[in-house]
Amino acid sequence: YNDAQAAWDFLIREKNIPPDKIIVIGRSLGGAIAGWLASHNTPSLLILESSFLSFAKVAKDLYPWAPTTILFGNIYNTAAHLEQVRCPVLVIHSTDDEITPFEHGLKLFDIAREPKEFLKISGSHNSGFYRSLEIYKKGLNDFITRYLDPQLPMR
Repeated sequence: YNDAQAAWDFLIREKNIPPDKIIVIGRSLGGAIAGWLASHNTPSLLILESSFLSFAKVAKDLYPWAPTTILFGNIYNTAAHLEQVRCPVLVIHSTDDEITPFEHGLKLFDIAREPKEFLKISGSHNSGFYRSLEIYKKGLNDFITRYLDPQLPMR
């Protein structure tokens, strides 16, 4: 969390990039960090790919016999962070994800405030973006161009 906030602060203070020109993206565990960052700042967009509801929940899905709530508590709770996010959100998830079940992506989408979009891809947790490359690229491009002002210069 501290590293993500430091990167945000560097972009804002040192590089003078306005928050409405910053897109925060998190994949898998990075989704929890990206959600936290977007809940404490106001980026232009938030993109979550193959992210989980919480670390304890995904651990429980993988190891139902383990006391995951006791072991992990509320750490990396993407769902809780997402409730506070005030920018457009794109949730990307594969139906074939063997690490983070597809239902996590659907529930994160339900939690996100409008405006929000969901991009369904296929392929494993680590290859979904590549296996679905054309759908992935089009979905990202459509989402970004829909919500960013094309008249504003990108840095």
